[in-house]
Amino acid sequence: MDPVGCKALSEGEVFDIGDHRLRAISTPGHTAGGLCFYDEVTRSLFSGDTVFARGYGRTDLPGGSTSKLAESLSKLRNVNIGMMYPGHGPASPDGNESVREAVKMMEGW
Repeated sequence: MDPVGCKALSEGEVFDIGDHRLRAISTPGHTAGGLCFYDEVTRSLFSGDTVFARGYGRTDLPGGSTSKLAESLSKLRNVNIGMMYPGHGPASPDGNESVREAVKMMEGW
């Protein structure tokens, strides 16, 4: 099989895949190059390890940054999220609430 070409993704880049439009959101903190993908049609967020239903991703691994993760969570507060699909744990039917909870947890850290 021949290799497939790749390119770096940019903040705000949108992938139109028929019934869905996925927008890339830069969310460093868990990793230096962290990204979330927001479906503008369904209001779903694929958050990876940035935010979970009950928490957020670790920042103590190489490339992690607590301050950058806090900034990323603040950015996500401005997104109208319905369903959220994290990298670990259950999906959350109210992604905005999950982000608010993660911000509260970070403030108390």
